[in-house]
Amino acid sequence: MWYNTFLTALVSTAILGGAVPAGTPDAGAEAVPPMRPVDAQAPARGSYLNVFPETDRYQRTFGEEYLYALHQSWRRQDAAKPPVIFLDGDSTIAGAYITDGAYLPQNMLLTQLRLRGFDAAITNLAVSGTTIAQFHLSDANITAAQCIIISFWINDTEPVDEFIKNYRAKLAHIRSLRSYLQTAVVLKISNALGDTTHKRDETQAWPQRQALRQAARDYQCFYFDTAGYLADARNGASGTWNDSVKPSTPVTPGWMDDPFRTDPNFYDPLSFGNTVHPLELANAWIWGRLADALAVPGVRNFAFNNFQNLGALQQRSCAELPPTYPYGISVNRAAAGTAAWPLDGMVMTVRSPDGMAVQYLTAADANGSPLSIRTGGAGGMGWGAWSSVGGHRGKAPVVFLSPQFQNSWADGASDGGARIVMRDDVVYFQGNLSGGALIPGTRLFTLPEGWRPFNEVTTVACVGGTARDEWVVLLVHKNGDVILQKPPKTAHLYLDGVSFVTRAGLF
Repeated sequence: MWYNTFLTALVSTAILGGAVPAGTPDAGAEAVPPMRPVDAQAPARGSYLNVFPETDRYQRTFGEEYLYALHQSWRRQDAAKPPVIFLDGDSTIAGAYITDGAYLPQNMLLTQLRLRGFDAAITNLAVSGTTIAQFHLSDANITAAQCIIISFWINDTEPVDEFIKNYRAKLAHIRSLRSYLQTAVVLKISNALGDTTHKRDETQAWPQRQALRQAARDYQCFYFDTAGYLADARNGASGTWNDSVKPSTPVTPGWMDDPFRTDPNFYDPLSFGNTVHPLELANAWIWGRLADALAVPGVRNFAFNNFQNLGALQQRSCAELPPTYPYGISVNRAAAGTAAWPLDGMVMTVRSPDGMAVQYLTAADANGSPLSIRTGGAGGMGWGAWSSVGGHRGKAPVVFLSPQFQNSWADGASDGGARIVMRDDVVYFQGNLSGGALIPGTRLFTLPEGWRPFNEVTTVACVGGTARDEWVVLLVHKNGDVILQKPPKTAHLYLDGVSFVTRAGLF
């Protein structure tokens, strides 16, 4: 049939952005008028947006400063109270004809934001078939939101002046309740349409986009031009059609639906496909790009899935608390002697938004693969004791602790100094002390959690005195206090040989 040849030519020229030939293969048939690009000053019905990268200078997004309320909420990173986001608009944002719920706009946006390290509580109030005059957000919704995303226009065909008047009135009302410092407003321009039959195409879109750009600036809104990013919707539904069996069912559907497709429309060059709503793949494109626009690189350091590999570029102190580390994963150098890291090597820190944290410390010496771990609780303000899970010849590596001495006792500064050592949940005392009080009951130092004996009191003995010939008795209490029970005659203590287990059931 002649129309098969005609349709082939129509598809080819539409894809290439060219004009439909004026002639027809069938003598006596009426000539098909060529399609013309949109004229910004006098758009003609049925004209299309002719976009080429070298000439298209239309700004797709602007107004990042007006996203302040959303970004400030992410900056606070309150895991119990993520920012509230409302969606409102017509069927293109309601998710019409989406069969896989994961691709509904609210679900796709949440997924895309979480992939970028941000959370949100998203509610979609959009209703198919509605106009901007039927705005669905209540005042309570507006005041509760850190962000509102609005996407009306496909049902607001003509006149454009009435649409813009109503749109600006809604924006004025929102701003009368909340400034941009309190609630971010996103003007999400609707996706491009190829539904000329119902007066919905680039002819309608061009003047609306221009007017909404100005409204976004006037009412301090973030502008996101969906139609600009995906400008050619005319072949979005043009898959392989099984016209002989069921004309309205595509064998290979496109990335947009074709809700009004009938045989007469199929042969209408100005309404070929009648594309209106984005389907699953298109929603992935649209909401992925919008998530990029909302989670701009400048706020990435607020994300909960950051990864920073600084390695030897940055040494961290063992004394730094969990809040000093970024959310996500960071890798740093842990040099021996820097605030008493138990190993000289690399430390990987994992910190979650609720404050929980864990550090994995591996040694520069790979012999035996020594590894130490410590955790920070949900409060996030401190670290627990280091524990060891591997080491030389299959044993846990040694973990060292330098105690804070009391009552004038000090490090003897010989034989390696005084240190507390732990391996496999057994604590060993090493080195010597000098210069302190010799009164029975004097407290030498206090052991931290994880380094204390599991039973109430442990009696241990060591040597003391200048000649190392006196027996000294120490009491190590369950609360970590190390008490000088039987002192030597002179203020010298040699701690080697003192040991105890930290939990029951080890032996």
